[in-house]
Amino acid sequence: MALEYVHKLAAQSSDWLKAGLYGLTIALPGHREYNHSTNVLTDYWALLHLDTVLPPQPYLPPEDVKMLEWSDAPVEVHIASARLDLYDSLAKAVHEGAKVPKPDPELLKVFLWSKDYGVCTRAFNWCLDLGLISQSDTPGDANSTRMFIPETMRNGWVAHFIYVLCKGDSWGPTPWRVLKLGLVPKWTMLPSSWCHDFVSALLSTVVPPLYLGALPAYQYLANNRYHMSFDEQQAFLPFLATLLKLTTSSLSWGSIISLESWLAELPGVLENQDAHTQMECILATRRQQFAEGNLSCFAELPMASEWLEENLEFLAELPMADEWAEEILGFFAELPMASEGMDE
Repeated sequence: MALEYVHKLAAQSSDWLKAGLYGLTIALPGHREYNHSTNVLTDYWALLHLDTVLPPQPYLPPEDVKMLEWSDAPVEVHIASARLDLYDSLAKAVHEGAKVPKPDPELLKVFLWSKDYGVCTRAFNWCLDLGLISQSDTPGDANSTRMFIPETMRNGWVAHFIYVLCKGDSWGPTPWRVLKLGLVPKWTMLPSSWCHDFVSALLSTVVPPLYLGALPAYQYLANNRYHMSFDEQQAFLPFLATLLKLTTSSLSWGSIISLESWLAELPGVLENQDAHTQMECILATRRQQFAEGNLSCFAELPMASEWLEENLEFLAELPMADEWAEEILGFFAELPMASEGMDE
């Protein structure tokens, strides 16, 4: 506040405060013959905040952005929030026809590691708005690759984001609303490798809520339905079904059991028959893959035919035995060297 006040007094000059190699140089308004310099190097976060509150002169050079280290200190959350507010105001100016610089991708990478819900999710939404960026050590390199900002941070960041998202913020939008408004519209345009990492984290990351047992992240998001509109509730299951398509071949057995149990007890407000059927087909396909893999291994074992005969005798006494036996034998007949065992 003090800097903004002095800046207004010095409005006729844009160089009353300069960042140099050894600190800040200050020329007081009305006393420009006296210059005062700080005796210590200025903190990089302070320089970033000067960039935010006292534009347009840059105080933190672009090459020094990499010097910023996130620790979730309150001052860093405040400075990051102010910077994101500035980006929001610039976006409004762009909407009104003005030409303004886009957010710095390297700075967004710093903010994305925040455990603060507002800072992390707002930075992520800006990454979605920027879309793919060029990745090259040489500016303007025609051969540079195009990457999604979070994709450059590896899958360790995805688990971090899922955890922060589920932690939520009582003063902000619900976690599912953040995804529905930001991620869902851009989903098909994002790199498949990053989408796969996101789905895997959503299915496997366990979030410990305050009053319940630990839940997979996707169930935790769904449990916020009391804070969702009806349209948001109806959109959840179709999006989850879309996500599962990416991971059919890599779903773990534990994820299959978890998803099937959850679907069986799904609240009516989240139900969507088409999405429900689609998810059941995906889970059945993966179950079949597990069965085929297990039987393939089994067929290569010594004494496999004798083991099969003994277990088929046991299965014959169970309900639905005919269907199970037919399915197992049908697959077993396709395996190498299985015909002899089948004849026996």
